This record gives sequence, structure tokens and C-alpha cells, in this order.
Amino acid sequence: MENMDNPDTLRILKRFSGGYISYENHLAVRHAVVQELARGSKDDIDLRILKNLAQSDWYAGEDYYYYGDGSSFRCAAVREIVRGWRDDINTLPWLKNLAQSDDSYHDFTVRIVVVQEIVQGWKDDPNTLPWLENLAYCHHSYQVRCVAVKEIVQGWRDDSNTLPWLKNLAQSGDSYFDYAVRTAVVQEIVQGWRDDPNTLPWLKNLAQCHSNYNFGIGFGIEVVRTLSDSGKDDPDTLRILKNLAQPNNNGYVRLEAVKALASSWKDEPDTLPLFKDLAQYRSDDSVRCEAVREIVRFWKNKSDILLLLKHLAQFDESSYVRYAATSGIRDWKDE
Repeated sequence: MENMDNPDTLRILKRFSGGYISYENHLAVRHAVVQELARGSKDDIDLRILKNLAQSDWYAGEDYYYYGDGSSFRCAAVREIVRGWRDDINTLPWLKNLAQSDDSYHDFTVRIVVVQEIVQGWKDDPNTLPWLENLAYCHHSYQVRCVAVKEIVQGWRDDSNTLPWLKNLAQSGDSYFDYAVRTAVVQEIVQGWRDDPNTLPWLKNLAQCHSNYNFGIGFGIEVVRTLSDSGKDDPDTLRILKNLAQPNNNGYVRLEAVKALASSWKDEPDTLPLFKDLAQYRSDDSVRCEAVREIVRFWKNKSDILLLLKHLAQFDESSYVRYAATSGIRDWKDE
């Protein structure tokens, strides 16, 4: 549309912006409407049109894949509202309400854009940080919660309360979505406070206090990876990882602990005996198979390893372990 001065142009845009989205008036049209409205005079645009577009109940999944991350017509409408009406006293409350009450489950990109726009436009507002903290704890979308965490770290990293608040959040909640947020928090703490002398002790405590079967899988794996990477020179790390490899812990956490031990502590005298024990007696086929693979990878020149592999390949009750042992023998012969 080349002539926004034509009175018919705005009327046509308004007509296309609303109503039921049909084949003839689909999401691409609405996306174009937002772009064209943005080119016009602020005084000529009905704010209600943009708000209606931003609050549309259209499932934006197709819009997300068609246009790319964050550029759906709803997101574009939000950005135009902030750009044109930032000083309007009703804009910030409307944005906060949209971030918290929007119930389009799949279209979390809109809520994320709203959070980012609020931080960018109202960071100095004294209510912004408390609002973000509440969002990170309580929002029904874990994606929004993770974005809130990231925005807090980026905007308030030097605040003395940020790190203690993050540590508390990292140990809060036991649902699947809570663990997704807690994983993001651990990543942010390690990235932002790796050199803090209290970070490693905190990680060690986290690993030891949450090492049972209720351990969130992704969260547990992230803690093990982070601990093994950050604490290679700490004598307690080896002990903690060996404990995490034991049968009373979550299988995925055990598997990650085995990998970490093989990668960074293979020269420790107790590591090979532990792996032999894990390969033969310590339940969980995935852990046993990983122990077999790591034994072949790092210790196959030891005199008794081939005998161990042959025994497992012939007599072990688990077909997975027998296959791992047989593969190890075959690889051995190929070399």
C-alpha cells in the first residue's frame, strides 16, 4: 500500500484487521495489516485495532514457522503498541496483563515478546523487577519463566539480591516444568558467577541433596555436567560423582556421572574397579552398557578386560549388555 494519506486506505486496513480469519483473510493478511498501520500516523490509527490483533486467539504456530521466531502478527502488534504508545499510562498495565493472562498455550512467543518489551521499555520502573521475579516463579508457561530468569540476569546481574534469589529458585518446585526452569537457572548461575568462590560449593550441595529418583532428568544432567566441568580440580567432585553413579540415583543422572568419570577421572586408581562393578552388578542396562563401552575405550589394554568382556558376552542376563560386550570384543579384534 503506497498511499496512507488516502482515507480509504485506513478504512480498508481496519476492515481486514478484524473478524474471523478465513482462507481469504488469513494470517499473512493480518501480518501485512500491522506493517501498513505502522507506516501511518499515530493519530490516525485506532489503538484498539492493534490491541485486538495482539490479543487475537489465532493459533500462531503456523505464523511462527512461516515468518520466523517472534515475528507473528501478534508480536508485531505488541511492538507497535510499545513504539507508539509507550507514554500512555494504560500501556504498561495492558502489557503485564497480556503476559500473565494470555491463554493461547502454543503461542508463548507473544508472551515472551511482551516480557522483553517491558524490560526494554520500563527497566527503571521500581515494579519491573518484582514483577519479573513473580513471573519466574508462578507463570503457567515455563518458556516465559525461563525468559524472565534470563532478563533478570541480564538486567540486574550486579544487584546483590540477584544471585541469592536465583539459588533459591534453583531449588524450588518438583514438577516437570519447575525442573525446566531450575535447569535454566543453574546454567545462568554458572555462566554469570563461575568465578564466585561460593558457586562450586553450592553446586556440590545441589548434586548431593537432589540425587534420588525424584531428580528432574534434565536438571540432574545439567548439574552433573556443570559440576564435572567446574570442579575437576576439587577432590570432593570425584567422590560426589562416584556416589551419583550408584543404583539409588536416577538412571539418567547415573549415566551422566559415568560419562564424566570416564572423561576426566579415568586415571584415578578407583575408577576402573568402579566401572567393572557397574558393568556387572549395578542394575540399569543403560548404565551397565555405558560402563562396558568406557572400559573398552580407556582400559582395553589391561590384562583382564578381554576376559571380562567374554564373560559378559556369553553369560549376562541382559541382551543389551551382551551386545555391548560383543561389540567391544569385535572392535578389539578389528584393531
